[in-house]
Amino acid sequence: MPYSDNPNQSFVGPPTGPPLRGRPTGPPTRGRPTGPPRYPGQALPPPSTAVVPPPSQQLDTYENEPGAGTSSYETPRQAKYSTANLRQSGNWRKYGCICLMFLLFVAFGIGLSILIDKVFFKEEESTEQPFAPVDNSTFPGSKQAVDGTCSSNAFKEDGGQGCQLLCEPTFHDCCDPFSESRLYTNGSIFPNGTNCTLDRELRGCVSYSKCQASENIYDPAPSGLADYCSMERLAQDPTSCQTICQVASCCNSYPRNCLEDKFDMCLDYASCQNLREGTPLPAAPSNLDELCFNNDKECEIICDKAECCNIGPDVTGKSCLQENFISCLSYAACSYTNETKTDIVLPPQFSVLPKPPNDIINACDDSRASEGQYTTSCTDLCTTMECCMSEDENEYCFDKDPLGCMAWYQQCQSQMTFGQ
Repeated sequence: MPYSDNPNQSFVGPPTGPPLRGRPTGPPTRGRPTGPPRYPGQALPPPSTAVVPPPSQQLDTYENEPGAGTSSYETPRQAKYSTANLRQSGNWRKYGCICLMFLLFVAFGIGLSILIDKVFFKEEESTEQPFAPVDNSTFPGSKQAVDGTCSSNAFKEDGGQGCQLLCEPTFHDCCDPFSESRLYTNGSIFPNGTNCTLDRELRGCVSYSKCQASENIYDPAPSGLADYCSMERLAQDPTSCQTICQVASCCNSYPRNCLEDKFDMCLDYASCQNLREGTPLPAAPSNLDELCFNNDKECEIICDKAECCNIGPDVTGKSCLQENFISCLSYAACSYTNETKTDIVLPPQFSVLPKPPNDIINACDDSRASEGQYTTSCTDLCTTMECCMSEDENEYCFDKDPLGCMAWYQQCQSQMTFGQ
């Protein structure tokens, strides 16, 4: 039967075609009253006076769907947690809460990271004190402090005043065993009455070696000299080290060297000793002073290389001190620790040999020797130091008086050079 708008008209037969989505499959119930069910004998309720919208405006709702029977013009029921009436001011609260949660998450992550680091990667607390030299009233500063005060940059800033204040007169009075005042007088006497000498202050003199620049004669050795002249670097790029070490090339020449006039400068440029031919003992790294003071394991490894420099009654045979004099002195900091057998010590100067006489300067003058005016008096005088060069271990005296032998050697170089 065709569809009719009469609400009292009922369907005769079942609907044709497939059932629509959400519509019950039983007989159609269109027009069923929404009030209480009718019972036999009960009067029908009065017809509704509500205005029914046209079909085009009716909602496609069905009895077994949520919201069935609700017209489009009725106010929809709000959900229990609806945000429809939420004030606009709630937005900044929402974003504020998000930011707060993010910050709390970051703080939690940082705290967790610190906790894990302390629990699983905790290092033993160091009981070492900040690096400082041994209690030494003569040379109280560390090598690092001296190197910074007497560096090229420091000279540019203050003209060397800081270096002079730190170094003079202590360094030059103590640390040059070949100065004329040391060789031909009774030595320097400090105001406190202590006779300061290289053998007594070897570690301090090595640490203060850059003080040679305080006289404004030679530039301080560059801070990276030990790296430029390391044996590993020389194998790849010897030119850089050679360029820097031109000023100190006389320190490692043979048979003539300049230790008499430039000993303190040669000590500052000790790394240039690595340019010598053959297989010399390499100079110590610049940070050995600090490593050995702190009993670092690397100190032992480095110092073991210089064990051949040891001299003394307990040492059998010749040491390598004579062939590696400056290099051996650079390992003076090894005396800080008992973890290595290397112990660089020097006996007092002239403990075996006498001081060179004053007239040896004129007798062995280089200019006279080169002009053929060399006299036999130089040869006679220099026989005193023959034990320093002896091949006989029983007569060899260099290891017993290395500073004395070096002082004589500086005066007798002309005899060795010109063969007189």
